[in-house]
Amino acid sequence: MSNDLNRLSGLLQDAVEHGEYAGASVMVLRKGEEIYYADYGYADVESGVKIARDTIFRIYSQSKPVTGVASVMNIDRGVLSPRAQVARFLPGFRNQRYDTEHSQGLAIVSDRPMYVADLLNMTSGLLYPDCSPDVALVVREMEDLRKQGVQLSTVEFANRLGGCRLAFKPGDRWAYGYSADVMGAVIECAAGKRFGEFLKDEIFEPLGMKDTGFVVPQEKRPRLATAYDHRDGSRKRFDYADWHLGLNAYREDTAFESGGAGLVSTIGDYAEFVKMLMNRGTYKGHKFLSQAGFDYLISPQLTPWQARTFNWQDLPAQNYGNFLFMKTFGGCSSTTDAVGSFGWGGWLETNFSLDLKNEIAVLFMAQNQSAPDNSHLFHRLRNATYYALT
Repeated sequence: MSNDLNRLSGLLQDAVEHGEYAGASVMVLRKGEEIYYADYGYADVESGVKIARDTIFRIYSQSKPVTGVASVMNIDRGVLSPRAQVARFLPGFRNQRYDTEHSQGLAIVSDRPMYVADLLNMTSGLLYPDCSPDVALVVREMEDLRKQGVQLSTVEFANRLGGCRLAFKPGDRWAYGYSADVMGAVIECAAGKRFGEFLKDEIFEPLGMKDTGFVVPQEKRPRLATAYDHRDGSRKRFDYADWHLGLNAYREDTAFESGGAGLVSTIGDYAEFVKMLMNRGTYKGHKFLSQAGFDYLISPQLTPWQARTFNWQDLPAQNYGNFLFMKTFGGCSSTTDAVGSFGWGGWLETNFSLDLKNEIAVLFMAQNQSAPDNSHLFHRLRNATYYALT
């Protein structure tokens, strides 16, 4: 088995030596324990710093599963309900408007409020700025204010998003966007503490995730991997990665704590989060989720008509819920893991998947902007893992 898992190291080496990555790391968990780790290449090519276990990565959308767990923790405790109106916590979401193909540019006032479940399942109609002029304007205003020394908080930013026209009536279909960021603001209001404090107190500290958060302190900066752009076949530093989607370069004065894209982590830290999920919400003597709450977390949430619009990376075998994908049937998939597997990844190719049936999890970390499919190496690593273990 160990010899077969060594194929993973060869795949990493190949990808780095062919110029697809500056460096990357992979970890395999089995039955709650780490059974394999490998890394290859550089966290920073120019200075010769190699990728290591304690390299800090911008995990971008891999922040979303953490926000999903925090959300279900609050649902478990009765603090939140999936059917609660978002406007109950964020008044900016009252009297929302949306576009239709027949509205001829005029927004229609929605007769259906946005629910917490719409955020959790990305059926809110609130998109990212590249797909919504209204949202793009809010993000530009946020950037302009920051240049003047004024920062919007998580709740302030979310309330401004509430005034944006939605792409569709909440609940009509699935579409990727700022839902997890708004969910972070909802948690902040419901829990009565900053979203980042909730994550630290309730998830990161109990799990021992000491390098995970919205800030990279100065003493840890040398461990923050450099992001690289390989899209044209060459390698360029990708400094824009520190200022994406309203983020604040992980500075200690960060006000906006992005539940959709703002966290940094290490592969070892994130493995502790995944081990907790492998153990169905209870880990290190701490109960993070009830068994009912955990089952809710990993259950497909999209209705049949919503699921038809979820074509993430053209993989129709998937459903979605609580900021996670769920594999719902065999075939039509790039990976050989079992039905029921779930996970999510980030923009610069951090990723994880967890298969409870086979008790296998695979984690991958890189800082890479590539095209056209930024998950191809992760998919191959997952398949090679199953060759070794099943």
